[in-house]
Amino acid sequence: MNSKFWKRSLAFMAILFAALILVACGDSDDTPADDNGDDNGDEVIDAPETGDDEIVLNFAHWNDQVVQRFEEVVVLPDNVTINWIWAPNDDNVYQQELIRMLPAGELDLFVAEVDYIAQFTESDLVADVRDLGLTDADLSYMFQYTLDVATGPDGALRGVSWEANPGLFIYRRSIAYDVFGTDDPDVIQGYVQDWATFEASAAVLYEQGVRMVAGYADTYRTFSNNVTEPWVNEDNEIIIDPHMMSWVDQTYRFIDQGFAGVGVGLWSGEWSQGVNPGDTTPVFGYFHAPWGISFVMRDQSLDVQLADGGEEEVGNGTFGDWAAVPGPEGFFWGGTWIMAYSGSPHQELIADIMRQMTVDQDNLRTLSENFGDFVNNSAVVEDVANDPDFGSAFLGGQNHIALLADAVETIDMSHVGAFDQAITSAFQGAWGDYFEGIVTREEALDNFFETVTTFHPHLRRP
Repeated sequence: MNSKFWKRSLAFMAILFAALILVACGDSDDTPADDNGDDNGDEVIDAPETGDDEIVLNFAHWNDQVVQRFEEVVVLPDNVTINWIWAPNDDNVYQQELIRMLPAGELDLFVAEVDYIAQFTESDLVADVRDLGLTDADLSYMFQYTLDVATGPDGALRGVSWEANPGLFIYRRSIAYDVFGTDDPDVIQGYVQDWATFEASAAVLYEQGVRMVAGYADTYRTFSNNVTEPWVNEDNEIIIDPHMMSWVDQTYRFIDQGFAGVGVGLWSGEWSQGVNPGDTTPVFGYFHAPWGISFVMRDQSLDVQLADGGEEEVGNGTFGDWAAVPGPEGFFWGGTWIMAYSGSPHQELIADIMRQMTVDQDNLRTLSENFGDFVNNSAVVEDVANDPDFGSAFLGGQNHIALLADAVETIDMSHVGAFDQAITSAFQGAWGDYFEGIVTREEALDNFFETVTTFHPHLRRP
């Protein structure tokens, strides 16, 4: 196996280690990492001691997305405080911390991401939200896929989310105007409406010194969400859907022809720099879900950050110089579910927090207005989509909720499996070496299967 690829794969040792612990706790055998963006901090925080009348809820998270939204809409009783327990997502540390803390009863609440939530929906250490007190009426406006993905094999619903995440292609208005003569989303969608047109437009942009996308993994989710079969079949064979090999072929061409950056992976500095490139090569667009606007692209677009006195206004970097279209294929990306320890003594309080964050329609409307979230409530989405005064300042006033209102109903979770994040990471890593010319096509394929079967010996190459 290529040495550089092997170094990239060492992080999977943490996944195997965590999986062994989880099996020992009676859960399933993989806890892959999420791909949902930035982490913060550098150590795990222990729970403080409390007085007799004080209630402290221990709430684990890997980034500030849930903290920001919680602080925006949740009102707690005076004697209740939240101990935010942060752990880094790097090297699977966050999932390992959950695996350690849940059996020890050290948590009341935690969040989980779509790519590894299956590990926790199968555990009786995680409460059924109906047992906490949420009713069918509370759940009635939530999009069905968000309920399906949080439901365990025993039918227990073990998590609820404030968000749904249909995908967008978010492009630079000024570049669109310079190259295509307009920044109108209805017209620009015609330039990216399918993959053949998308690639032809990439060639036009390249002639003007612009990359279509930042790096090799940018289009990955649009392909992986449109496969016809899951990664692992009933015989524990690893199946590569033909659509994923189409991603390999297209990405190789994009790298070879300069339509995407060589060796530029998601979340890297060079990848992020494309949002506000300065003197470097500009990037036309990014595939994202709505969380990517408020939680990733907004801050990256600003020359002067909010903490330094900057404003979210046109003229501060590239803020406001963006718009969104559906792109060549419908897709979804990510999602965060709130889950609870089944042994917590504060179940009524936990249920109240879940209702405030994921059921209360006034609160969800606030999250749409303040963060641009596509919230997990069909009534609020309909209201926002039809509001002539609603628009994202980052997107130049465009109402992206209206754009996505129909797309959310087409999200298909039927091919999502327990090993998706681990396999995705191995697949991107193996083919990343191929795109960079480090290994041959055959070696990349061998490396992919070797990595997955090394850390999941019960899986096998067909």
